[in-house]
Amino acid sequence: MASSLTLEKLFEFMQVGAIEGLLAIVTDEEPDLALMQKLRRSALTRYRAVSINKVGDGRLKNIPAESSELTLIYGMELCDPEGTEAHAIRSDVGFRKYRGLAAIICLSKDSLAKHFSDPKRPFYRFCGTVNQENIEDLIDRPLGR
Repeated sequence: MASSLTLEKLFEFMQVGAIEGLLAIVTDEEPDLALMQKLRRSALTRYRAVSINKVGDGRLKNIPAESSELTLIYGMELCDPEGTEAHAIRSDVGFRKYRGLAAIICLSKDSLAKHFSDPKRPFYRFCGTVNQENIEDLIDRPLGR
């Protein structure tokens, strides 16, 4: 994605189809619940229902697509790219995209390389990426910048 944008603009792009269905937000460090809650608060200005799902807590398997317009997924660092949980995530977000629903996966740069670099996984070909540092209101900046 391009240089700098706000969360509001990012969600607008997702809703109008400029970003289609799935987006990966790449962070320097492992994403945490505080980051996901900040994303959710901002997303609720555009989506009626937004869920937060952590990989490894057992809730990612068979999430009903209708449970939310947007699902936020984090914890990919704990997931084996070849494992059943990664397959379940790929299937779920693929189904969500087919149904016109959206998903955002937040993951570290290391996890992105681990999960998104295998050309045998066509799922990852339709996932756009944006670095957290390029989202103006998702990074903490010192005063005066």
